[in-house]
Amino acid sequence: MKNFKNSRSVSSGKDSLGVLVKPRDPAEESLTDIWRAVLGRRDFGVCDKFSALSGDRTTAAKLLYLTEEKLKVELPENAIDEDTTIELLAKKLWAGGGLAGSSCVVALAPMGPGIPLFCMHPAAGDVGCYLKMVRRLRTNGSQHPVYGIRMPLFDSQISMANSMPELASYYIHKIKSVQPAEPYMLLGYSMGGVIAFEMAKQLREQGKLVPFLGMLDSFIPSSIIPKDEAGYMTRYFSRAFSIEQLRSLSEFELMNAFRKQGIRSGILPDDAEISRAREVFEVIKHNINITESYKPEPCPGRICFFSASEGIPNKTRRNASLGWKKYIAEGVDVYYVPGNHHTMIRKAVHVQALAKPLLDTLTQASESFRW
Repeated sequence: MKNFKNSRSVSSGKDSLGVLVKPRDPAEESLTDIWRAVLGRRDFGVCDKFSALSGDRTTAAKLLYLTEEKLKVELPENAIDEDTTIELLAKKLWAGGGLAGSSCVVALAPMGPGIPLFCMHPAAGDVGCYLKMVRRLRTNGSQHPVYGIRMPLFDSQISMANSMPELASYYIHKIKSVQPAEPYMLLGYSMGGVIAFEMAKQLREQGKLVPFLGMLDSFIPSSIIPKDEAGYMTRYFSRAFSIEQLRSLSEFELMNAFRKQGIRSGILPDDAEISRAREVFEVIKHNINITESYKPEPCPGRICFFSASEGIPNKTRRNASLGWKKYIAEGVDVYYVPGNHHTMIRKAVHVQALAKPLLDTLTQASESFRW
């Protein structure tokens, strides 16, 4: 670790009006909770330097240990020095919408006394789509730690699961590394809801309690696999393109169209290059194949289904439960959310409307358990 000045200088991490800068996203909120626990004080903001908070080598070592333990990351020994701020550390940890590093488990909001909520990735493979939802849940008073589960490809693994049951089994192993004992609470957006369903089925077959299974606009698999890349794009983006239009494009033009639409819809960062777009597109193709090949089997329990109220593509998907009723023993509770399939979890006003019924159902599901 770098040298530390034995300083007790006054904290100076304030904005232009002299107000401490409060946490602005789940990464900063999680780090702030950790720093408060270790430093034993609350009178600082995310822009305060570690040295200005009486930081020393011993305290840095404690922060390093607790950050790695709570956020499930690996950090170099010099990650926290006298110039480190929560803001800077959060930027290092957070890359492209997910925590940097090789872990499949992403700590979105790991602090809190409640039963943890595990959020399964959609077809794009990452969990940045949950950030606004997690922040709104915390603003609304949620005490549930929240973890995202992202695609093994982002876990630096060479091979990926080739079926939904394989994928679900792999993720069950991963969530048990964070939470060894039941009960388990599962949520998934789009494809993530299908993953959560199969995980709930397998966990219940193992005799484990799953008091909450939530789906965010998760379509029932159709068993129809697209024939070409234009087909995959129209399947993923729905009405954004016509398949005839896409089939008239060159390979580069097709991928550039995907890149631009990916940036607009929030699955790609604003500075994404064609190579990054191609990588994400291959993940999406792989995951569409897994999802559409999946044949759900009956599962005990209930589903809390949060349905986007706009942009339903065709009559077969107008029923908000989208066919899941015949696969779940105790039925489906349906909650309508403003927005379409993409904006319901990305646009702030729609996320605000989603957070209330989501938190209510989480609270209700966990009331019967001591944690």
